[in-house]
Amino acid sequence: MQAQKSMHNKPIWTFGNEKTKYFVYGYIATLLDGYDNTVTYYFVKLENGNVVDKGMLGVKERNEIKVLAPDFDTDKLIRRPNNYVK
Repeated sequence: MQAQKSMHNKPIWTFGNEKTKYFVYGYIATLLDGYDNTVTYYFVKLENGNVVDKGMLGVKERNEIKVLAPDFDTDKLIRRPNNYVK
């Protein structure tokens, strides 16, 4: 709960098992931010309820999520983030 509150947003996806959980958040940078509606993904990783890692979602984290949720399509997430809804 504290991890979710600190992100000031609800996660787009939650992946996990009894030991490990990933919360994935997406933030859109607008033209006012100098970007053209680019989505940036961040994660919070918990093990046994404790935050053990957080940051921008990268290849390592996508691969770990793929182990937890084999149907997670990382390529689709990268290509068309606005169309990826789970």
